[in-house]
Parts: sequence; structure tokens; C-alpha cells
Amino acid sequence: MSSMQDVLLRRVKYPSGASDLLLIHRPSHPSHRHPSSHLCPVQAAASPEKTTAARALLAKNFPASSNKKAVSQRVPKIPTDPFKLAQYRKIELMKMRHRAIPGDPKDGPSSAPLDQRLHVKVAKDGGAEQIFWFRKGLQLIRFLANGDHQILLNDKAIVDQAEDGDTLVVAHIDSTTG
Repeated sequence: MSSMQDVLLRRVKYPSGASDLLLIHRPSHPSHRHPSSHLCPVQAAASPEKTTAARALLAKNFPASSNKKAVSQRVPKIPTDPFKLAQYRKIELMKMRHRAIPGDPKDGPSSAPLDQRLHVKVAKDGGAEQIFWFRKGLQLIRFLANGDHQILLNDKAIVDQAEDGDTLVVAHIDSTTG
């Protein structure tokens, strides 16, 4: 047991009016900034075996953040009620409009009014989807509509062949098959 000079009693008052008596152990030789200049016993460093064992235990219970599995995005359930389905499609279209980038490099983010834009999802064969907007009078070259795999005609405007929110696939088509 410690001597009385190693123990400190302190009363702590809380804002609620309650108070506690704390018993604080104060060692006779506190740690010093320069232990070599004092006669205090030197603390031994942790052995490499203990350090290795501790790291192995930590790695077992807390895997590194780089080893975490990728979290997949939740696929939203499409409503079956016609009214809710119409609302769902409107919301999805609004989200598309916010994320869309101009499909024509000549267009800037604000070069065409919103009512003159056609927003579509474009997916390269086997690739990820991107959301673009095109001017409604634009004619596309060799685009496929995703649902019925119909080749879009170059002599017709895109607005006559695709609707707002459609997904289009960019594919390389042979001139003999198209």
C-alpha cells in the first residue's frame, strides 16, 4: 500500500450541487522529462514479442480500412402504384438533370435552356452509365435505344427517337450490318 504522501484526497463539486470525494494516487517519483538526470528507475521498453503479439491481436479484431469490402449501392424498389411510379420517374428525371453534362463539347453547362435539352443515360458496351444532355434538335450518329435495340436514324432529330430519361448505349456498328 502507498504511504499517505502518495495519496491525495480532493472534493469535487458538480453544478447540480452534489459533491464527491476523489482518491488520487500520486506516485512519489513522477515521470520526468529527462530521466537520465534523476535517480528514478528506468522503465523497460516493451519486448518485441509482446509488441508483435499485440499487433497481431489488433489486426485480427480490427482489420485495416483497406481490407474492408466494398459496400454496394442500394437498388431502389420501383413502385407498382401508377401514381407513385409517375412521382418516382419525375424525381429520377430531376436527379438526372442535376448530374447531366453536355453531350456536345461545343455546349457549356448553361448554353441551352432546360426546356431545349434532352437528358439521357449513355452506357458504353459493358461499361458504366453516364448522364448527358443534348439539344433537342441534334441528330445522333449510331446510337442504340436500350429497350428495343433500334438504331437511331441520322436524318431524324434525337427528340423524335428518344424520350427524356431514356438510356442509350454507344456501340460500334459495322456499316454492313447497320
